[in-house]
Amino acid sequence: MSTLRKLVWTVCAVALTCLLAGGSVDGAGKKKTNKETDKKVEEKKDDMPVYNGANFKKSGALKADDPKDTKIKEAPSQTFAVALTEGKTYRIDLVSKDFDAFVRLEYVDEKTKKSAEVAFDDDSGGFPNARIVYRAPKGGKYLVIVTSFDRKPGKYDLSTVELSATETPKAVASEFASQAIALTLKDGKVTYTGDLTLKDAMAKKHHYKVFTVQMEKDIEYRIDLKNAGPSANFDPLLFLEDANRVRITSDDDGGGDFNARIVFTPQQSGTYRIVATTTPIAQTGRFTLDVVRDMPAKKDKTDKDK
Repeated sequence: MSTLRKLVWTVCAVALTCLLAGGSVDGAGKKKTNKETDKKVEEKKDDMPVYNGANFKKSGALKADDPKDTKIKEAPSQTFAVALTEGKTYRIDLVSKDFDAFVRLEYVDEKTKKSAEVAFDDDSGGFPNARIVYRAPKGGKYLVIVTSFDRKPGKYDLSTVELSATETPKAVASEFASQAIALTLKDGKVTYTGDLTLKDAMAKKHHYKVFTVQMEKDIEYRIDLKNAGPSANFDPLLFLEDANRVRITSDDDGGGDFNARIVFTPQQSGTYRIVATTTPIAQTGRFTLDVVRDMPAKKDKTDKDK
């Protein structure tokens, strides 16, 4: 056998061995581990261009072989990064004639580079279109995930726009319209333990309970929704709304594990709505809701105060 042929057989053998072991090879026949390959995927995600969320438009098409969404299982998805400004309100529209549009919004932590879901929507833009109206509590990088509730591919139009302070956005009232349970803080905190059951109201195939609580301006509140039942698969999802059912923010896993947490400082005193639900569709189970008020910060006396 010639030297060249031996070399070819050697390279092929190494490649086959690496593929069977779950890795890959570079041009020199050196094995790349799955860990190295995953790292490259993460680097590619970090290199994603970041668009201006105040005015971003994209016309595209979901394909059957696109990456699968992490929330709507087996649904194709595409992701776009946008920059949002703290305190500004944005409207995100996903329109399609080919599939039941579903749009998600995730915040990317600047330090850890990890993202967490802060909002999602199915039909608020009028079936089958999706719309999110979101006031950004933090500025920075967000991910807009385009996917389909019915898991179909097809063409779509995506847009994000910044709303002016005087503009009244359409379809801002949430789907969580059931009667609320009033909570009253005692010594700065309140705890509710209960169950999501088949008898509870449903919104977009998710059972939920609504609670109201009075909050004071410029005081920080921590809201925790935790699994309190025997099933380790119970995945709490938390929404915070104003008195008019306008969504302020949401959280999925900010409390660690599958637990949800929102930390919020109201800009005005009043009634706020807390929605306890789950990430999986039609899930039921036992939960604990905690609302804790922080002590107001003491202001230093100025010469004028003295």
